[in-house]
Amino acid sequence: MDGDRVLDNSVDLMVEESMHIIDNDFEDEDTTSGLYQVTMAGDEGLATISNLHFLALAEDAGGSATAAGVIEPTSTGFSVSGTVTPATANVIIGAFPSGAMEGPEGLPWMTVTDVSGNYRIYLSVVDTVEIFAFDFLGVLGGLLPDTAYHEVYVTGAQTGYNFNFIAPTSFVEGSVLDQDNFPVPGILVMAGGEGPGGWDTTDASAHYSI
Repeated sequence: MDGDRVLDNSVDLMVEESMHIIDNDFEDEDTTSGLYQVTMAGDEGLATISNLHFLALAEDAGGSATAAGVIEPTSTGFSVSGTVTPATANVIIGAFPSGAMEGPEGLPWMTVTDVSGNYRIYLSVVDTVEIFAFDFLGVLGGLLPDTAYHEVYVTGAQTGYNFNFIAPTSFVEGSVLDQDNFPVPGILVMAGGEGPGGWDTTDASAHYSI
């Protein structure tokens, strides 16, 4: 998620997908012993991602190896852009096909803000999208966007869809207990509503604050 090429289970989003690889098998594009190369095409489920860092991990009894890369967006005539305040890198911006947040209608186009807090998301077609800002990485220290989302009919290069993150003014708090009234740490608790909502993970005493 943070693009630092280091696997961190507390930050990085793990995709539970695996494949068996054998050096110099029919899929290996590099015939050098000890090196394995494979090319992923955009029509393999990645076409809707505007900007994505990924880290592949290979493991066997003899050890492990990682390969890092980034999928850059393809420039098109259709895009939405804006700024996150305060200016912060790695705030995740998603442009969902209208209504897709409530159902399986489509995958989002996604990107992250740069060091100046700016973002641009390219689309392949004219479409109505709902733009959300998510601080999954916690880079804004608990600030929340004062705008739930922007709904935009994208017909060209359109800009000015900004998100201003502010300190929260109210909280939902509580504890998570099991059937024997023992505290349960490490549980993700979410509070929904208009927009992406909020979440927290129960601490060692099973307390959460959203």
